[in-house]
This record gives sequence, structure tokens and C-alpha cells, in this order.
Amino acid sequence: MDSRRFTCFCRGLRLFAAFKACQSAYSLVQNIRNAPKQVQRLTNDVHGLYQVLGLLQAALEQDNVANARLPSQMIQDLEALLGTCTKLSRDIIVTLNPFVGLDGTVRGGTWRNLKWEMYKKNNVELLQQTLEICKLTISMAVSSLNL
Repeated sequence: MDSRRFTCFCRGLRLFAAFKACQSAYSLVQNIRNAPKQVQRLTNDVHGLYQVLGLLQAALEQDNVANARLPSQMIQDLEALLGTCTKLSRDIIVTLNPFVGLDGTVRGGTWRNLKWEMYKKNNVELLQQTLEICKLTISMAVSSLNL
């Protein structure tokens, strides 16, 4: 395997890792019943990122990665962004798991509610903002591929 094909293979792995991590985060958030409004908005954003990652995957498969028309700097930025998407998805799971039961119900209790209000609520809003930026940037890359 030559170095160019190996590089394309590594990029494909990064995209696959981001897609699978986002899929896991989405399956968690979509199954939360009676979720707080921040989590409901986060669900929409995770779903949007999941869709955009799928579009990127399809665009890259359609447009041979070795011959991709994206500038090299944009490819490097996209690789870093895919790493951010993977980390964000994992952070969503880590942040929300303590508050969700196996059946998808929100775990309550005085201490959990206090912990949510004081610490995690703001984390979710920050994750949501970062997801939105990732989604928009990846959408622009997909648009560039489709030109």
C-alpha cells in the first residue's frame, strides 16, 4: 500500500470513528424519556451532526478520496474536526450517562438534580454549541465536495 492510499485509509478510519461515536451518542440521547429541554435540543444537534457525517461519508465515497478536490489544508482541518466530533460524542455520553437509567428514564433525586443544575446543565449547553460549529463546518466541506 503506497503512502497516499495509507493516508486515505487513515482518514477513512477517522471518519468511521467519528460516525460511530456520534451514532452511540445519538442512540443514548434519543432514548431519554422526559428529558430536560437542554437535552432535547442536544438530541437535535447530535442528530444533525450524525446526518452531516453520513453525508460526508457518502460524498467521500462518491468522490474518490485520493482525487478529492479539497485543498490539503481543508483536509487537515477536517481531520482535526473529525477528532473533535469523536471527543464531543464521547463527552456527551460521559456527561449524560449518570443521569439516565437503563430504561431511558431520567434518574432523579435531590443530589442528582442539584448536580445537574449546578454543573452539567452548562456542560450540555457548551457541548451543544460546539456540535453546531462542527456540523456547519462539515456541511461546508460536503458542499465543497459536491461542487
